[in-house]
Amino acid sequence: MSARTGFSDPYRLLNWMLDVREQQPERGRDILAKVDYDALSYDGLQRFDAVLAAAERVGAVRREYVRSRRPEEGIKNVRLLDAAKLYAHLGRSPAAHEAERAAAPLFDLVDGRPAYIREVARDLLDAWTRRTRAHQIDYCDTATARTFLGLLCGFDDNLHEGVDEKTFCARAVRDSKAIRQGGHASRLARVLGPIHGVTGPPEEVLETLGIRKFPTPLCFRGPVVSAGIPMDGFRPYAAIPPDAADSAHPKLTPRYVLSIENFASFNRYVREAGDDGLIVYAAGYPSRATITFLQRMDAALDPAVAFFHWGDIEEGGLQAFRVIESALNRPLTPHAMDIESAIKLGSPTDNKPRLKGLGESDSAIAPLAAWLAGGENPHLLEQEMLDPVPPMGS
Repeated sequence: MSARTGFSDPYRLLNWMLDVREQQPERGRDILAKVDYDALSYDGLQRFDAVLAAAERVGAVRREYVRSRRPEEGIKNVRLLDAAKLYAHLGRSPAAHEAERAAAPLFDLVDGRPAYIREVARDLLDAWTRRTRAHQIDYCDTATARTFLGLLCGFDDNLHEGVDEKTFCARAVRDSKAIRQGGHASRLARVLGPIHGVTGPPEEVLETLGIRKFPTPLCFRGPVVSAGIPMDGFRPYAAIPPDAADSAHPKLTPRYVLSIENFASFNRYVREAGDDGLIVYAAGYPSRATITFLQRMDAALDPAVAFFHWGDIEEGGLQAFRVIESALNRPLTPHAMDIESAIKLGSPTDNKPRLKGLGESDSAIAPLAAWLAGGENPHLLEQEMLDPVPPMGS
């Protein structure tokens, strides 16, 4: 039984016509359905025709007849005439009415939130009005929608900062397992990733954005004291809990400070670059602990000490640079993040127009962002393609 071969159940036929009208409102009266005569007995056909006749009497549909080689095959098509009358005849509410009722509390939830969160609620309403799904959320599934929007609002409130994933979920939606249920991890990554310029599998995107199963330890190598303990004796690097970031301070003045986006490159650097800089693992998109640590170094060190950041040449890497740069009171210089390296060792890509704003800013990364946003021959480069080289020589 299908729209192509015809229907053997008259109520399914009538409801199908309304489904089509909701999904394709521009079709108007151009909605036709056929009867599956091969699936009906003589008595079944009489009952079928009686249901259609009742709908026709109220002006909802019209049976269109054609001369047939089989006497019982009298109806060529059933045409929708008046959707409102058919809704009333079937006792069915239009999807638009049901969608508006279902979505009203969701719009209350996102009122005053950033545009991207409000847009999710609008996506759901638009899809539900057509009796379809959006963001992989079924028609009028308000429970799933409310949890998803609650997680987005929780992220907007920075409830993920400094805590593990379960605590974030509990604070945001009162369900510690929310992200692991109902596909919310993928939904969050699809919405939040592009906003923050982060790409990759859902788990990696969430990890980069700071939604982690447990906060990543703060890893570094260099002359730092934390909780009264000198950390420069640990090799190849030291690690402290994120909570201890606000107790860290320099023991001595390093030649420079370098934050590194990815763990593989950080590990190679601290093992292969044997100088006296302070090297900090930024853990992808920098967490609050990373920012706190760098801010404390910034406040304590002589203004002559240069700060550098080394990350991927792609949207997320440039956005991470900007986050650190904005948190400091001194210049931040890109290290091994340049157009020449990207073209030589990277991969061709399409322009990234979302970086246009950063390219027009006063950031030290602006020239690279402008090139990726609208320049010729843009390339992406993962920092793992480069061998670690100190920014100020060995």
